[in-house]
Amino acid sequence: MYGVGAQNVDENGGSSDDVWMYGLGFGPSWRAGSTVFDLELLGWQINHGASHYDGISLLGQLRLSVAYGLGPFRIVAGGALNSHISTDPQSPLILERRTVPSEMTREVKVVSWPSAFVGLRI
Repeated sequence: MYGVGAQNVDENGGSSDDVWMYGLGFGPSWRAGSTVFDLELLGWQINHGASHYDGISLLGQLRLSVAYGLGPFRIVAGGALNSHISTDPQSPLILERRTVPSEMTREVKVVSWPSAFVGLRI
């Protein structure tokens, strides 16, 4: 599995805080009739702003999803365990989830959180 993604996080229309990422992953799929179960392990390089971040800024995900077939489409739902590992003190993924103010240093910071998703696969 491979992917590319981006999100505009600057409410004023600028691009200094935009997040973009690319990643690779793998995992098995199981079929049970028209239902497909996927277990995936993914690693993403996270960047923000116009340039590629040259330090550590990785998002690891362990995802479990279920897809139910409806004609040519599939309804997909699942959950993920996420861990962001970064030396970037200005990373939007670190700043949004920080609960205790910390010094802005080059040391490695790790934050983890669960997430859920629902979608339509075409």
